[in-house]
Amino acid sequence: MKTVLNQPNGANFLLADLHLHTPDDPQFTCPPGTDLESNHGKANFAASYIKAAKDKGLSILAVTEHNSVEWIDLIRNAASGSGIIVFPGFEIGTTSGSDGVHLLCIFEPDRPQDELDDLLTQMGLPRDSRFHDDKTPKLCSRPVDDAINFVQDNGGIAIAAHVLSENGMLKKESMRGEIRVNAWKNQRLFAAEIPKARSFYDNKDTFAARVIRNDMDIYKRKRLIACIYSSDARKLDDIGRRTTWIKLSSLTIEGLKQAFLDWEARIRHPEELIKTDYSQIVAVEWIGGFLDGLKIHFNKNLNALIGGKGTGKSTVLETIRYVLGHEPMGEEPRRQYEAILKDVFRPGSTVRILVEVTAPGPSRYLIERSFPYDPVVFRWNEDLMEVSEELPGVSPVDIIGKIEVYGQKEILELSRKEDIQVKLLKRFLDPREQTSLDERENECLRKLSENVQILIKMERDKETIEERSRQLISLREKLRQYESAGIKDQLSEQRSYVQEENLFQRIDELLRNLETRLETFTEASNISSEFLSDKYLKEHPHVDIFKELGKELDDLDQSVKKALLSISRAINNARLKLSDSKKKWEPDNIEQRKRYQNTLIKLQTESFDPNDYIEVERKIGRLAPLVKEGKRIDIRHKELINRRIQLLHELQAVRQESHRALAKVADFINQELSGILRVDLEYEGQKDEFAKQLADLKSGVRNDQIQRIIKHLEFTPARFAQEIRKGIEYIEESFGITNAAAQALWRACTQEVVYDFEIFAIPPSISIQLNIGALLSPQYKETKHLSIGQKCTAILMLILLRTPYPLIVDQPEDDLDNSFVYSDVVKRLRREKEYRQFIIATHNANIPILGDAELIQVLYADEGNLILEKCIRGSIDDFQIREPVETILEGGHDAFEFRKSKYGF
Repeated sequence: MKTVLNQPNGANFLLADLHLHTPDDPQFTCPPGTDLESNHGKANFAASYIKAAKDKGLSILAVTEHNSVEWIDLIRNAASGSGIIVFPGFEIGTTSGSDGVHLLCIFEPDRPQDELDDLLTQMGLPRDSRFHDDKTPKLCSRPVDDAINFVQDNGGIAIAAHVLSENGMLKKESMRGEIRVNAWKNQRLFAAEIPKARSFYDNKDTFAARVIRNDMDIYKRKRLIACIYSSDARKLDDIGRRTTWIKLSSLTIEGLKQAFLDWEARIRHPEELIKTDYSQIVAVEWIGGFLDGLKIHFNKNLNALIGGKGTGKSTVLETIRYVLGHEPMGEEPRRQYEAILKDVFRPGSTVRILVEVTAPGPSRYLIERSFPYDPVVFRWNEDLMEVSEELPGVSPVDIIGKIEVYGQKEILELSRKEDIQVKLLKRFLDPREQTSLDERENECLRKLSENVQILIKMERDKETIEERSRQLISLREKLRQYESAGIKDQLSEQRSYVQEENLFQRIDELLRNLETRLETFTEASNISSEFLSDKYLKEHPHVDIFKELGKELDDLDQSVKKALLSISRAINNARLKLSDSKKKWEPDNIEQRKRYQNTLIKLQTESFDPNDYIEVERKIGRLAPLVKEGKRIDIRHKELINRRIQLLHELQAVRQESHRALAKVADFINQELSGILRVDLEYEGQKDEFAKQLADLKSGVRNDQIQRIIKHLEFTPARFAQEIRKGIEYIEESFGITNAAAQALWRACTQEVVYDFEIFAIPPSISIQLNIGALLSPQYKETKHLSIGQKCTAILMLILLRTPYPLIVDQPEDDLDNSFVYSDVVKRLRREKEYRQFIIATHNANIPILGDAELIQVLYADEGNLILEKCIRGSIDDFQIREPVETILEGGHDAFEFRKSKYGF
C-alpha cells in the first residue's frame, strides 16, 4: 500500500505565485546584511527565497524578473528537493501603449537559463541594452500582440500582467483602440493577472469588469480568459502575498496551459477554493486474478477508468464493490457481478482498499478481502504508513456505509423500481435527524411488538376463561343435582379434605411462580460498575464524581443481592413449612379416606357414584378462582388496548414527520435541478404494497376486490384492521366489496395478522419527471412515459447530486443520449466533483475530458492478460495520457471541438 500511495494520483490543487521578482529589480528590498556579491551569499539568499515560499505553503513559483534571467538557476537549484517547482521566465514591457504594456513570459521548469536569455535578445533586448542608465527596464521591440505569439511559438505562455494597474492591458491610460482589442482577443493569451477574485467584478459596471466578464462585444473572446492572482513580490515577505490555486497533474507549461484553458475547473482564488470534508477511496491494489499487480492511487475528485473491451474496467469496479459489501440491484447486474467474481476474480484473489472517512474525525482504514472469504478491517497508521490493528466484528459498511456503486445497466434497474428511488432521496436526509427518526420509529415498533405479544396471550387466556366459565356452569348444575339427592351431607368430610388439598396445591403453585419470577429478576439485576473503573475514567476530568457513583452502584448491587438472598431463603422456609404442614395433615387424611371408602360402599348400593361427585367439586374448586381472575384480565386487556392506540398514534406521528423530512429533500432536489428534473412525493402512495399483503393471505379474493379496498378514499391499513375486527358486514360496507370477498378476508385474517396490519408501513410514492423541453418553456414527463435513455438520465441526475460519500458508476453513458451526457451529466459532474469523489468507467470522451477528470486511469490488456506497464495514469494535461484518450474514447461534436482546444490544435 505504501507503493500505491507513492504513485501520482492525477491533478490536484497546488498553491502558486506566478509573478515574482529578484534582487535584480532596483525596487527589491533584501533583508539587512544580505550578501549579493559572492556566489555563496547569492546561494544563501536563494535558499531564503525558497524558504519564504515554502513557509507560505507555495508549491509553484514563476520567477519573472524585468528583462533578466540572472537569478533563475540560483533559485531553481535552491528549490531542488524542496517540493517546489520553479517556472523560469521574465517580465517584459512591449511597445504597445503609452508606456509599454507588460507581459509575464513563463517557460518549462527545465528550460536552460541561456536559452531564456537568448529569447530576451530575440525580443529586441540584447544583453548589454536591457536597462536604462537609471536601471529601469527598457521596452522590447515587439508590440504586445506579436510578443504574445512569439512567446507561444517558443514554448512558453504569455500572461497579461497586472491588467488593472500601470502598464496593464486594461488600464485605459496604458493602451487604447484596435491594438488593445486584438491583444485581448488573441486566443494565445491564456491568462490575465487581476488583484481580486474574479467574482468581485461580477456586478461591477467598469470597463475592465465588463471586459473580464466578456460583456463587451468588441472585446468578446471565444473563451473567457483565465484570471490569476500573484504577488508581484519585491521582498521576501511579499512572496505568496497574493496567490492562485492551480489544479495540475503535469507540472509543465502544457499543464498550466490546460489549467488556463479550463479555468472554471482548475483555477481558484484562495477565497474561492472549496474546502470540504468527505469520505473517499484513497488507494486500491489487486493481488491474484485478472487484475494481479494493478495499483491505483485514486484522486479525491473525478476519476475516469478508460480502456477497450475486456481490459478490466468493470472488474475494477465490481471487485471494489465486493470488498465493500455492496450488493447489486436487479437480476442482470447481479449476473454480471457474479460472473466477474467467478471468471476473473478467482479463489484466493485479494483486494486491499485504503479508505478515508471524515466523521466524526478524519481516519483511514485498510479493508482487505480474499475471495471467497469475508472482509477484514484494519485501522491505518498514517505516520508509519501501515496497519496498526485489526478491528474484529467491524464491517466495511460500518466504516464507509453510504458509498454508492452502480454497475452496468443498474441505473436502468433503478429507473423501474419506485422503492429504490425513494432510497435515493433518503441519502440526502440529515444523518442525525434520520437516525433520530429511525430510532423513534423502531422504539414504537418494539413497544407495539411487546404489547401485541401480551395481548395475544391475554386474549388466549380470555378464551380459556370463557370456556372454563361454561364448564363451571355445567359443573355447578351437576353438583346441585347431587346435593338435591342428599349426597352432600354424607360426603361433607371428604369434601372438606379435598378443599384442603386444593389449598395445599394453590400454595405450592404460588411458591413455584414466585421462584420463577425471582430467578428471572436475579438474571436481570446484575449491577456492574466496571465501566466506572479507573482504566475507563483516567482521561475524564471528573474522576472523583464518577468514582463516588461507582461506589454507590457497588453498594446497591450488594443490597440487591442480600435482598434476593433473603427472599430466596424466605421462599425456601415457606416451602419447608408447607411440606411440614402437609406431613402433619396427611395422617388425618388417610384416616378420613378409610371412612370415605365405607361411605362409598354404602352409596354405591344406592346407585350413586360418589367419586364423580367429589371430582365435580374438585373441578369447581379449581375453576372458580380462575374465572374470578377473568375480571382482572378484562381490566388489564382494556389498559393494553388503550396503550396500543396511543403507541399507534405515536408511530403514525413519527412516520408523518419522516415524510415531511423527505418532502424537504424533494424541495431541495427540485431547487438544485430546477429546469432539468422535478420530484413529487405522495404520503403512503405505494398502496400496492398492502395489496401484496392481502394477496399473500391466500384467501381466494379476486384482485379487483383487493384494488377496491386500497383505492378507497378513506383506506389505511389501521382502518382496514379496525373494520376486520367489527365483522363481515362492516368490511363489505366500508370498502364496497362483495359479501363473499368480505367473508373470505374475515376468515383469512387471524388476530396476529390484524395486529400486523395496524403497523404496516405503506411507502411514499415518488414521481420523477424530466424536462424534455427547453429551459424557458419546460415540458415535464414522468419517467414511466420516457424512453430508456431519458429514464436513465433522470435517475443519474439524482445519483450525481451531492453527498459526502464516493460514487462508483460503470459506463453511465450506456443508456443515455449523448446530448444528455454533455448538457446535463458532465455539467453536474464538474459542479459536484469538488464536494465528493467519483470513480467512473467510461467509453465516452465527454466525461473525462469535458468533465476534466483529475485522474484518468488507462487499462490495457492483450489476449486476456492485463499489461501493467501500459496501464498509465494522469490527467489530460499529461502528454502521455493524450494518445490513449484520443484512441480509446469517442464523443460528440461538442466534445471533439473542445478536445481540439485542449490539445492545442
